[in-house]
Amino acid sequence: CSREGAPQNSLIRSAAMTREQAALLFRLMAQILHLSTDLEDGVHYRVVPSSKKIVSLRRGVEYQALSRDAKSGHGQGLYALVVDECGQIDAPNDDFLDMLFSSMGTYEDSRVFMISTQAPSDAAFFSVELDTAEREKPEGVVAHCYIAPTDDVMDEANWMAANPSLRGGYRSLSDVERNANDAKMIPAKANGFLNLFCNRRVARENAWLAPAVWADNAGEPDWDVVRDNGVFIGLDLSQKHDLTVAVIAAKDDAGVVHVYPYAFTPEA
Repeated sequence: CSREGAPQNSLIRSAAMTREQAALLFRLMAQILHLSTDLEDGVHYRVVPSSKKIVSLRRGVEYQALSRDAKSGHGQGLYALVVDECGQIDAPNDDFLDMLFSSMGTYEDSRVFMISTQAPSDAAFFSVELDTAEREKPEGVVAHCYIAPTDDVMDEANWMAANPSLRGGYRSLSDVERNANDAKMIPAKANGFLNLFCNRRVARENAWLAPAVWADNAGEPDWDVVRDNGVFIGLDLSQKHDLTVAVIAAKDDAGVVHVYPYAFTPEA
């Protein structure tokens, strides 16, 4: 809308994974313009809600919010692209984004902004992009990642590290604390909290054991306890296509159980 910024008659797009997320981006963009004291609707720009477009009337620059399920965006020479919540893409690549990226060859200084919570796995699209930026440090690529350093859901330092907006009051601290308590009490919610609130790269599926409980029981077992205190042995037999498992367990004087599992396939 102003005299500087994107080249005249260029295209700016935001891409989201769903129509609802795309509508949210468009609504926020329109609200920013409506609150501006320097720009006037109908004079400097025009908002077209039906197609989620905003057009600069003086520069001819056009912004539009796109969604993956709308399957639109072919044949456009894009100057700038904002990709929202690309951490939701489980695969290493995405046809919708590939199409948009291939439309950015018109301008030498075109740019892409990716904004998202971390993806659950290392193989996901956003994880690959972040890891490549960290490992190879390509020219023209800048990555900022706010991650909780540990898996402790109750550590407030983890909340602050992953949510800088907590310091500015934009994010509700009481809401984060309430969800952290739920994650502590209900192990099935722990992974979801670590991913969504701590920005840790963990799967959101329900876990039968909370990560904190797993960490508390990850010490090295001691054979002396087995020799001195006696053992229980659990044996799960199998046929040729399954595993046979023998688990040796012994409790020390402090009540800690030392476990040695042995798993193998039968020879015959």
